[in-house]
Amino acid sequence: MNDDTALMDIESIKQLKARYCRYLDTKDWDRWRDLFTDDFVGDTTQAGGTVIVGANEFIAYTRNTIGKSSQATVHQVHAPEIELTSTTTTRGIWALNDVVRLVPALTLHGYGH
Repeated sequence: MNDDTALMDIESIKQLKARYCRYLDTKDWDRWRDLFTDDFVGDTTQAGGTVIVGANEFIAYTRNTIGKSSQATVHQVHAPEIELTSTTTTRGIWALNDVVRLVPALTLHGYGH
């Protein structure tokens, strides 16, 4: 892979992550679902959750957890570290700052990678 192709691939990944956050925060579930493959596996165990198999199941879980219009969220990702590990695989880490309002009296602020 030449440097120009690698840079274009990395930029595409950054834009995908940006859409992921925007569609999640605007609760645009149909467009958010389009970002996942059918065989998606979501591992939320580090946040106290579970392993969720299947994109539709992950969307349903997320909608059930933070899907109400009163549950405002803001996911901000910064300083991406993207490694193209092969022609078909990539590893990425982003600094994360998020705000999740579960109910009017409970707002969570998260920071991490």
